[in-house]
Amino acid sequence: MAQIKVTVVEGRNLKKKDLTSESDPYVQIYLDDSKNPLQTTTKYNSNNPKWNEVLVLYETHCFVHSFIH
Repeated sequence: MAQIKVTVVEGRNLKKKDLTSESDPYVQIYLDDSKNPLQTTTKYNSNNPKWNEVLVLYETHCFVHSFIH
């Protein structure tokens, strides 16, 4: 079984999603066919969030797809 550690540090200058407030960003990490992504905490009202979080994935595959929302 493979162990993959992903350190999510920060986001910079993220776009606003609406006119009245900042973004509420988080990061999700998926393995190739995973239905249960790992997710960082949500940083409310921040276009420059700092996470400094480590997400650990366990899988027999070694291909990772990541999506930042």
